[in-house]
Amino acid sequence: MKTKIISTILLSLILFTGCDDNSTEPSASAPAESATISGTITFIDECPIENVTVSLSANWLPTGPPSAYDVITPSDLNSNGEYSYLFENITFGPYAAIAVAWDDPDDNDPATEQHVLGALGGEYPYLPMYGQGTYPDSITVSVDDNSKTGLDFSADCNYAVGSGQ
Repeated sequence: MKTKIISTILLSLILFTGCDDNSTEPSASAPAESATISGTITFIDECPIENVTVSLSANWLPTGPPSAYDVITPSDLNSNGEYSYLFENITFGPYAAIAVAWDDPDDNDPATEQHVLGALGGEYPYLPMYGQGTYPDSITVSVDDNSKTGLDFSADCNYAVGSGQ
């Protein structure tokens, strides 16, 4: 009788521990928790100069800090004058623009210190005023559409007014 009880307990332990799912890998059906956005920026002319960033902004014209950004230095460019950007862990929702800007170190006025060198979609000066320019393209990421790749555009350092370019 004692052997039968011990055998039953051991068999039960084996069955219960064998059915436990302690897997740490996410299941294929788990919804995404954040998004990624990536692309390549091709710099025109001898670029970038120092103080250049690429940013993802919720508003256009940008107000407040960007949702994501990277600093671009001349050494970040490949031999073709290109920079590959990747924004990870992006909150789902709409974004008004991805833009490259130069921060003029000689201008301390927040209203004029940034010069847009390029943006995804749109045309310089990226404001449709006086019959010139168009707004940048907006981007929306969601649980079902959480990876935007190939968002390529160019940036022209000739728009870095005051840089000596």
